[in-house]
Amino acid sequence: MGQTSSANQPVENIQERALKLLDQYRKKLTLYRTNTLLVPLGDDFCYISIDDAEAQFQSYRMLFDYINSNPSLNAGAQFGTLDGYFRTLRGKADRINYSLPVEVGSDQIGGFPSLSGDFFTYADRQQDYWSGYYISRPFFKAIDRVLEQTLRAVEIMMASWHTYCQRAQREKLATGFAYKMTTAMGNLVLFQHHDGVTGTAKDHVVWDYGTRMHNCLQGLQIFMSKAIEVLLVFKAINAREGTSQYVEFSNPLEQSREEIEMLIVNMPDVTILDSNWTCVRSQASSE
Repeated sequence: MGQTSSANQPVENIQERALKLLDQYRKKLTLYRTNTLLVPLGDDFCYISIDDAEAQFQSYRMLFDYINSNPSLNAGAQFGTLDGYFRTLRGKADRINYSLPVEVGSDQIGGFPSLSGDFFTYADRQQDYWSGYYISRPFFKAIDRVLEQTLRAVEIMMASWHTYCQRAQREKLATGFAYKMTTAMGNLVLFQHHDGVTGTAKDHVVWDYGTRMHNCLQGLQIFMSKAIEVLLVFKAINAREGTSQYVEFSNPLEQSREEIEMLIVNMPDVTILDSNWTCVRSQASSE
């Protein structure tokens, strides 16, 4: 019955559609070990308006009513939730062990096998795999976060640069670098489209995303290095023995973080102090 309103469906059509639907459910059930089946209802853009949702609900309710009112079909159908589905499975597992002798039972639900190891559902289709948001294309997800925080750092630096630099100093930095920030914003938003960051895009599209983000990162890093030169005036620090120098670290994230940072020095006898003049643990290593 699909997206069509139930008000326009003839009675004879309900029987025909109900039997077809039940036939599909029975075929799907052959892939499971229990007689309880969970079937997601709907797809992309299926419930754009309340009218669409109401039409779906009314249509499937008539189909379920027909199935439930005919005992000869030996089936029952109803709307449910994930919680209800798993409660039903647990109730069945208390009576029946669905694990095979060679399988390891689950610690969470007794009577059911557990799956361990890597899980790539579509690994047999030309390496076009996708098995979930958090484990698909993790490298590109990491680059997305790096670009996001780098872009935030550039925004902060740009504000400082405009605030503290005189006009003559600002002119030392090519105006073309400002466009790199705009481009980076656009490419970041492009990748965070639902087929980008989720890892569901085709291979050639993914590589295009990666190239865009890589180029943006390079441009932003060049911009930051040039802006730092203008802000600090001096490119190198002339540190003398017995003196102290300030090194400032910028955290573009909105939360505290701990990371290992590297400073290049020309002598091993260096002490690192924080803003409260407390000694910070450090290690001197030769290059």
